[in-house]
This record gives sequence, C-alpha cells and structure tokens, in this order.
Amino acid sequence: MSLLDEVVVRTGAAVLALSPAEPELREGLDPESVTPGLLGFMVIFLAVLVCIPLFLSMTGKLRRVEHRRRREDTEQEPGSGPDEPGPPGAAPARGTASPSSPPSDRRPPATSGQGGD
Repeated sequence: MSLLDEVVVRTGAAVLALSPAEPELREGLDPESVTPGLLGFMVIFLAVLVCIPLFLSMTGKLRRVEHRRRREDTEQEPGSGPDEPGPPGAAPARGTASPSSPPSDRRPPATSGQGGD
C-alpha cells in the first residue's frame, strides 16, 4: 500500500470514529419536521437577489461582445455589409446567412499570426 493510500484510509477511519452513527436531536423533535427555518430562507433569498443582477450584467456583456465581433467582421469585409449587398453572385458575408441556408453558430478558425507566408 502506498503512503497516500495509507493516509486516506487512516483519515477516513478517524472521521468515522469521531462522527456519531446517527445524528442526535433534542428530545421531542421529529427528524422529519426539522426545517432550515427563517434563517435558511433568508440566506437563499439573499443569494438569489445577488445572482439576478450578476446574470443580467453577464448577459449584457456577452451581447456586447457578440455585437462587436459581428461589427468587426463586417468592417473587415467591405462591400458585404447589411446595407451594401456586394457584387452580384457574391457569397454572403461571414456571420450573415442566405435565405436558403440554415443559421450557423460556427466561428471560423483563428489564425495564429505566426508562421511564414
């Protein structure tokens, strides 16, 4: 047995020896009627109140990042913006879908910027 296994076994045995087999309640309390009470409710309620603005902020920031990415894509490809259809027969710009093609969430592969061309 390795040293790590021995430490895990001894620690587990010590924890089991210290913890009672069955948690004990005060006399007159039914284990099925014990609830977190007002304090437990308030803690969860405050956690939810804190998370709601956090999620709303995150959603807004993700939308802004996506909007910037789309705007940069259209700026990099002149003549293929939403107002300018481009030359006849040209493929739609990246990030825009033609009426016959299904929407795609795929992004083009990133280039490293290194290497010799």
